[in-house]
Amino acid sequence: MGRPDLHIGAAGAERRAKVLFRSLIQLRELGPEMVVLPSHASEPIPFDGQTVCARMKDLAAALFAWLASEPAFVERVTSRLPPTPPNFSRIVRLNEAGELPEGDPTDLEAGATAVPLRKPLKPASRVLR
Repeated sequence: MGRPDLHIGAAGAERRAKVLFRSLIQLRELGPEMVVLPSHASEPIPFDGQTVCARMKDLAAALFAWLASEPAFVERVTSRLPPTPPNFSRIVRLNEAGELPEGDPTDLEAGATAVPLRKPLKPASRVLR
């Protein structure tokens, strides 16, 4: 799940969390066989050519508690925000330029970033559990 506070601060985080809630509701309504390819993860994903994905039916149980109510979702998301990652500005610049850093990209994403560098999509083969 993306961080609603980055580039906007705490004041806008609640508004963005509400938008995120509505997006997840729409995603859930697409059907049980829909394949979800997340753009954010809670830990660094290896750059090994294997895509992270899951079918909506497999995510439904995990999302049930999160999507029980919009106010509860907003509170849960905004109350758990870690500090802005130290490399956030550099990651944004690289993403906007469409570039990867020299060396191992996971070094730049080290820590609680949840702001992944863009990487070309590959065929889905890794499944979230």
